[in-house]
Amino acid sequence: MEKVTFQDVIRTMEPRWVMSSMATWATGILTMIVAGKFNLIWLKYLAGILVFLAMLFFDLFAIFFTIRLFKFPQEVKKDMSHPIFANFFAGIFISAAVIVAGIWNVLVPLNWCHAPEVVSKIFYLIALVLWTIIPVIVPFMLTISENVDPKHAIGIWFLPPVGIFVLVFAGNFMVLHWIW
Repeated sequence: MEKVTFQDVIRTMEPRWVMSSMATWATGILTMIVAGKFNLIWLKYLAGILVFLAMLFFDLFAIFFTIRLFKFPQEVKKDMSHPIFANFFAGIFISAAVIVAGIWNVLVPLNWCHAPEVVSKIFYLIALVLWTIIPVIVPFMLTISENVDPKHAIGIWFLPPVGIFVLVFAGNFMVLHWIW
């Protein structure tokens, strides 16, 4: 068996890995809703743990993917030209926006976040900046790619427009707390 190096991990860090962060955040928020409905305090703490795990996943992904972006730009370009992998880039800004919703719906009620305004603004601005870049670059890369075939049209192609709604949804929680 071949030894896997840190270089290999970075080189193969695809954007779809960020989906694990999104799924963990969504599970944390859902767990908090169920805990509130049935008044289960232990479930509220589980929701908080899930949200912190999701933040850890996102931060690790962001660090590894940023390293990949600068160390292996050809691999990133190859992913952006792939008819299916390219659409997962939208998951990056969607995940950053979902973090904002998790902060206000889980961490603030548990009083586990001492600076929710600052943390949520950082993640929201990351989501906003990436939202302005990714939906432009990815379709451009797909347009100039020779790999795109209409047979590759699948539901994931609608992920970038869905991200706009997630961004607005996450912004609602910040507006409700008047942090701008």
